[in-house]
Amino acid sequence: MKKNSKINNNRIIFLLILFFALTLIVVARLVILQIIDRKDLTKRAIEQINRSEEIVSDRGFILDKNGKRLAINTASSTIYFNGSQDIDSESRSLIAKELSKSLNIDELELFKTLSSKKRVKIIQWVDTNLAMEIREKNLAGVEIVDGFRRVYPYETLASHLIGFTNIDGVGQYGVEASYNSKLTGSPGRIFKSSDRNNRQLPTGKSQVFDANDGLSTVLTIDQGIQKYAEDQTKNIINEFQADRVHVIVEEVETGHILAMSSYPSFDPNGPTKAVSDLQAASWLTKSDQEIQNDWYANWRNPVISNIYEPGSTFKIITAAAALEENTTSPEKQYYCTGYIRDIKNAPVLKCVSYKDPHGNITLREALAKSCNPSFVYVNRDLGRDNFLKYVKAFGFGEKTGIDLPGEALGLIPASGDKISELGLATMSYGHGLAVTPIQLINAVAAIGNDGLLMEPRVVKELVNSSGQVIKATEISEKRQVISKETADKMLSMMADVVENGTATRAKSSSYSIGGKTGTANKVLEDGTGYYEDQYVASFVGLAPIEDPKIAVLVIVDNPKNEYYGSIVATPAGKNIIEYSLENLGIGKTIRKESSDFSDLVKMPDLSNKLIGDAGSTLSSMGLKYSIGYGNITDESIVVSQKPKAGEFIEKDEIVELDLDENSGSKKIVPNLYGKDEKQVSELLEKYGLEFTFEGLEGGVVVDQEPKAGEKISQDQNLTLILGEKIEETENVFDKRLKDGLLEIENDENKKTIKSVEIKENKENTENNDDQTEENQVENP
Repeated sequence: MKKNSKINNNRIIFLLILFFALTLIVVARLVILQIIDRKDLTKRAIEQINRSEEIVSDRGFILDKNGKRLAINTASSTIYFNGSQDIDSESRSLIAKELSKSLNIDELELFKTLSSKKRVKIIQWVDTNLAMEIREKNLAGVEIVDGFRRVYPYETLASHLIGFTNIDGVGQYGVEASYNSKLTGSPGRIFKSSDRNNRQLPTGKSQVFDANDGLSTVLTIDQGIQKYAEDQTKNIINEFQADRVHVIVEEVETGHILAMSSYPSFDPNGPTKAVSDLQAASWLTKSDQEIQNDWYANWRNPVISNIYEPGSTFKIITAAAALEENTTSPEKQYYCTGYIRDIKNAPVLKCVSYKDPHGNITLREALAKSCNPSFVYVNRDLGRDNFLKYVKAFGFGEKTGIDLPGEALGLIPASGDKISELGLATMSYGHGLAVTPIQLINAVAAIGNDGLLMEPRVVKELVNSSGQVIKATEISEKRQVISKETADKMLSMMADVVENGTATRAKSSSYSIGGKTGTANKVLEDGTGYYEDQYVASFVGLAPIEDPKIAVLVIVDNPKNEYYGSIVATPAGKNIIEYSLENLGIGKTIRKESSDFSDLVKMPDLSNKLIGDAGSTLSSMGLKYSIGYGNITDESIVVSQKPKAGEFIEKDEIVELDLDENSGSKKIVPNLYGKDEKQVSELLEKYGLEFTFEGLEGGVVVDQEPKAGEKISQDQNLTLILGEKIEETENVFDKRLKDGLLEIENDENKKTIKSVEIKENKENTENNDDQTEENQVENP
């Protein structure tokens, strides 16, 4: 009995000890939870029920000067998963399964993402309707942030100027980058209490802090002018297969950029896509790093970041400096022998017309005819220090201050004593120094602005979502470079370049234009010399020349077939000037009516004719002609004409012809139609070409193979088909002319002309063999 009682007592004692031990453990645990870990546990509990979601601020729009939206936002959502919440692995697996169905993402990859203990981004730029469907599923830990996706409605239009945003909405390149802080605004927040399934608690509270939307930038760009400039760029690319084309249109009085175009351009909606099929093909064999380097090159804005030798367009700067320093005058006489030979240990420098030197020539004529030796003499009289002083004063060698990122300085001598005798000579016509396109057009714009240099701008003002102007960009004057008197002299001389010089293709029936052309050898990539067969053709102009409103610069990099600035760049420059001025509401030149059509003649097709034949044809029609470029020899062939074949002109209008000397190893086959055997034999023997006759003995050429304009080598045979001679009728007066109305149809268009413009100021209309294009080869 005693033994059993003792056993029972031991059990009771054991149970009491166990009870007290368990009680102690519970108490200890309560102490830990309620006292020691109280703050941490409270914080975790609050974090689980109280959540914060970001309200993305709307990025400001980018608008053109007239309010057209060039960069906008479309609603989209970003989906996150908050892995810091207490969600077990099984639940995460179910969430991954649900999201995989909705988002079409691999379930396993999604589960790996959801396994993180941090807040992670699942997917960006989800359609808002899809985001709403996912939100309604109330998946634990899944957060949906409504925001925007940047969209560029005009795609490649002004892409280098506008730039783009990255996946996080941060501006990259262009205005998107330089005004990123203004465009971005500041995000807001939503604070709310919710359960693990993201449902708001009945007793919970929510608090919203609204986002502050970004400001919109109103550009100085005119979308209409920008698009027209880019259309002209595409025309140049199609016609001359150039590597690159750049166009800038600047308002001279304000420095506002009205258009800024570069080809090839990228689409900011997909900036990592190739800009051409050729580039896309090259990426198949390139490394990731090489492709990334191509991206950077695609996004780089060439008109502010790239430098080049401007060639003869820089003669404007040389002339303006010399006029301001009074070391020359528009009518000062120089003498061109065709060469500069007196620089020791230096190559001979040639004039573009070295085969037919200009002889006595004034500064005005030297600018119009682009005479290199004359400008060498001008710069020698000006001197090294004065020349460099004005180069710097016009803004070369420094940033213009344009409100875009990545502007280059250019390359100019550090001081006057660093300019050699050869350098002083070649810099006078734009070789041996390098500038950015924005520097050049801004300098020329200063001449159109009475000598006052402005700071160029692409943003006009910042406005809020209501359109209220928050900040207007001030028009900034940099300095007075030359006097108004000098500027007026330069405008007069630039007008002569268009009227009587190398830029006659810029003549307009609507506006008076002044300008300068340039054709410079392209510098090698390593900067050690020049390509022999690659050129940079350019045209810079001001209009209306009597009171300039705009400056236009067209640069064509490595055009094919033709490379002269007067042919490749000038027509586009004229077209852009005309469109821009009309778009800006600038009145056109008064057109005079004429009811006398009796002197109209229809232009014949002179292409590929020998200059002698072309001259005889024009003379028989009572027309005069001038030579735009090329030297006259018996073998010279007409390669282009203005007006074009089929157009009607007045008898006293000058026909402009451009020639090819046909002195290469391969000969251009001339148009031999209408010539008899004797005439053909004498001509082709001079060329050293093999030929055979077929057809009617004693007849004239009615067909030929190869055709006129094709090139053949001396070992190729030219076959000439002879037939009966057909008398051509002279087309002086067209019978369709009735009551002042003429229906004209040619290869280009069909249009009705109700009036004929009477050309004014027709002095200097005699044959001008000296009007050749500048910088045929201007290697220093």
